[in-house]
Amino acid sequence: MNKTKHSWCRHHREFTIRVDDESLVLFRNDRIGRKLPTDARRFFLDALVSAGAARWMDDGAARKSRALIFWHSLGVWVTVLSDWAARNGLEGQVVALCGSTGDGEGGVPTPDGFRDAPVEFVALVALELEKKGKGVFVPSDAGRDAGVKFF
Repeated sequence: MNKTKHSWCRHHREFTIRVDDESLVLFRNDRIGRKLPTDARRFFLDALVSAGAARWMDDGAARKSRALIFWHSLGVWVTVLSDWAARNGLEGQVVALCGSTGDGEGGVPTPDGFRDAPVEFVALVALELEKKGKGVFVPSDAGRDAGVKFF
């Protein structure tokens, strides 16, 4: 993702982009009264997915309609999350994903960049954390929040 798009998504805290979102400034120019057609938006997001800067949330669906946007690579997000756990003494504990995206769990500050992140985004980072041996993703069970157990 080029620096401009990266900065825009980060500045506006856009974790997801919907192809059909007519209000998204990224896909329109009000000064000249133009907007990208849906196919062009999907093409743009496909390019981000190919570059590793995004991932389709409904990849199995015939029409790709919503994508997670990565301001950083998944590896960087894993480092942010694992460093946050280490700084806050959370090794060996299970932390609910919603606790890491809101105001913080038990007075622990939210990890940098994770405030208001959708659970799907944090789950993806947690699964990557698991692949790197730094924790285990704990899926939702009977309505309980999904979480991460940090090593």
